[in-house]
Amino acid sequence: MGNVPPSGFTLPTQIGKVTVSTRSEPIGSFTVQREVGLVFGNSRAYNNRERGIGPHVHLSEALQMMVAEAEKLGANAVLSVHVEFKDYGQNFAICQVYGTATFVGPR
Repeated sequence: MGNVPPSGFTLPTQIGKVTVSTRSEPIGSFTVQREVGLVFGNSRAYNNRERGIGPHVHLSEALQMMVAEAEKLGANAVLSVHVEFKDYGQNFAICQVYGTATFVGPR
């Protein structure tokens, strides 16, 4: 299925459907057309072949960070992830990633 980072985040290695989950609980899923990297600060991402300015973080690593932030709030935290992907062709794409962690109280 893919790598399982220490945070419990599960991500398939193949490009396609990506499911976001912590431990055994699914959070949500989205579809990507190809692997992209995230540039923090302006939430713009380029594919791995693109060379930009600033720190590049792969999309999977960015999501792991979001999951880690949600887990800080405890087992009852809900992580909402919204991803917008636009393919401009010729190996160039931009991806916007938004993540919000909310504490919902005891179950």
